[in-house]
Amino acid sequence: MSKRNNSYEDVFRVVAVGQEKSFPSGFRRIELLVTDDDPKYPVTFPIDFANDRVDKALAFQPGDHVAVSFSIAGHEYNGRHFSTIRGFKIERAVKLGGESTVGPQPAPPQPQT
Repeated sequence: MSKRNNSYEDVFRVVAVGQEKSFPSGFRRIELLVTDDDPKYPVTFPIDFANDRVDKALAFQPGDHVAVSFSIAGHEYNGRHFSTIRGFKIERAVKLGGESTVGPQPAPPQPQT
């Protein structure tokens, strides 16, 4: 995982796509459940996407590899502390033999006729 300023970026595999939630104010959010696919100790966690980023997150399905730029935010409510992982950029990633590349997946070879 690499860090730049207050943001992080890494490649994950989508486990589940949550239901989009819309509010009367116009605010929209969706949660993607992702995993890092560590062979010994895999970690699965949600990443929240809001407003215009919801449509980008909805383009992915379970099993897709995605490169996500995100920030970690914390807040306090009634004496309890919570953290949220907020995604602000998501794009398709291709995972080949342990290596990840970002960008569109290559097209499958066309059958020759």
